[in-house]
Amino acid sequence: MNSRLDNPTAAFLSWFATIPMLHRQSLERLFFLFTTTNSADFSLSPAGALERFNHYITAPDFTLRRIARLVMICSVFDLIMDNRERIENAGNELTGVSGTRNVLALSDRQWEKTVGSWQSLRGRVLS
Repeated sequence: MNSRLDNPTAAFLSWFATIPMLHRQSLERLFFLFTTTNSADFSLSPAGALERFNHYITAPDFTLRRIARLVMICSVFDLIMDNRERIENAGNELTGVSGTRNVLALSDRQWEKTVGSWQSLRGRVLS
């Protein structure tokens, strides 16, 4: 295929492999939750979501469709990253967990690092 397309896809996959596993699983599952038309995707296991997501991003196809998939992934990831706290609070409300915390969780700092690396990737390669 086109090497210009392979570079952004390879850069995305490289970035995705460097973030913590729990973040990858969250992003994959939320991506399918936000974009699917198949209700079976709501119950994907972490391994199933990983397999489906890898197939979605790497499946051979026409160049325009591959670009469209990458743009869609970037758009949904932007939505998730920009609204991570709202999404987390909504999930907590559904499960009955209190949304207020007196202690900053370590995962918050990890998410900040992931969001920062995402913004850097978007600015350098995916824009």
